[in-house]
Amino acid sequence: MADQLKRERLLFCFRSSSLVSQVLLVYDYSCTLNQELEFIWSKPLSVGSLLFFVNRYLPFLDTVGMSVILDFKSDMFTDAQCKRHFRLTAWLMFVGMLLSEVILTLRTSALWGRKPAVDISFVCLAIASAAPAIYFLHLEMSSLDFGSPFANPGCISAKSNNTIFIVFGILAFYEFVIAVFTAIKAHKHMRCTQSPWVVQIYREGLLFYVYMFVFSVINACIAGRNPELGAPLQTLQRVFHSILCNRVLFMIFNGPPAMEEYTEDPVLTSLEDEGYSNLGPSVYSTHLPRSIIPSETSSIISTLPVT
Repeated sequence: MADQLKRERLLFCFRSSSLVSQVLLVYDYSCTLNQELEFIWSKPLSVGSLLFFVNRYLPFLDTVGMSVILDFKSDMFTDAQCKRHFRLTAWLMFVGMLLSEVILTLRTSALWGRKPAVDISFVCLAIASAAPAIYFLHLEMSSLDFGSPFANPGCISAKSNNTIFIVFGILAFYEFVIAVFTAIKAHKHMRCTQSPWVVQIYREGLLFYVYMFVFSVINACIAGRNPELGAPLQTLQRVFHSILCNRVLFMIFNGPPAMEEYTEDPVLTSLEDEGYSNLGPSVYSTHLPRSIIPSETSSIISTLPVT
């Protein structure tokens, strides 16, 4: 009886988190569809737009689609079917969050002018983080045990080796390091800028890493202290990864407001002297004077690229 009550509570926790994530994802999509049509669909297809589409729409598969299947079919799942479902969902979410981190790491690299030393550091950091994360996630997925066939409605894991907290710990470490790199540039630029848009670029980017770092730490702590709970906020973290990454991209694609077009702001102008602007055309180049396009923005667009 006690085990059954515990299982029901866990199931309620997971389904509640999943439902909140789905509602948030759909709501954000409805709020930002006009920006997607304006900044993405109106431009030629490119590697950058493909990255955006994967980051934008993959959560509808790994969060919404897989959750709907679980809600309606899990009562009939065998142990093997529960394992396949959870493994597929976990790896889809992992790939999605990894893609969001790659996009925002490219953005941070652009803020640093794509300096070779910084890029090499990011590559080494990415490899040193992704490799063990993949290994420990594989261990977690391989160890899942859902008990007897048809005796586990909701596919609540009965046993695992509980290495998932290490994965979220690694993710928290990676996000912290990238946030530090962003903060260093923000400290330099925000002391001398008069542009609200530049301030917003850094503020939104830093807030993104704060949110993601908090989610990662919470998931790691809960999974480490209460293995039976796993990472109950993982779907919410997955959705936030996609949403906030898209928000940052939309803000970059939109560029500075018209009132700033001819502002001689030191951050908007002086970075031209550092040679960032030779990285290629920006999506704003058709409507903003080249001399005042933020070179970090041009670098980001060229890095992805979206044109």
